Amino acid sequence: MTAAKNVLVLCSRNSARSQMAEVDAPLDGPRSKGAREYLGKLSVNHLIIVCARTERECPKLFPGALHRHFWPFPDPAVAEGSLETRLAVFRDVRDQIERRIVAWLQDPEAETAGDLP
Repeated sequence: MTAAKNVLVLCSRNSARSQMAEVDAPLDGPRSKGAREYLGKLSVNHLIIVCARTERECPKLFPGALHRHFWPFPDPAVAEGSLETRLAVFRDVRDQIERRIVAWLQDPEAETAGDLP
């Protein structure tokens, strides 16, 4: 049996993508949290960055992170148009995130390009 791994998902706007990526979290629990809430307090096996801004602006080294991954997804919070159009964008990004997580969970060690030195 494989031991549970800690995974931290970071996004600069922290308004949708990182919450969409939370797995096994209570439905009333996901909320926006700043990276400072975790710095020096949490060791994580995998740090997953889901937006280009965080990739550019956040430190390349995150204390306690064993592996760093960059999985950019579009920001659904900036979608424009009718309610139906905006919902479709959110659902599309949600589905992209789900597919990426499912593929990764099938073989998390296969993605070595994002490993920290």
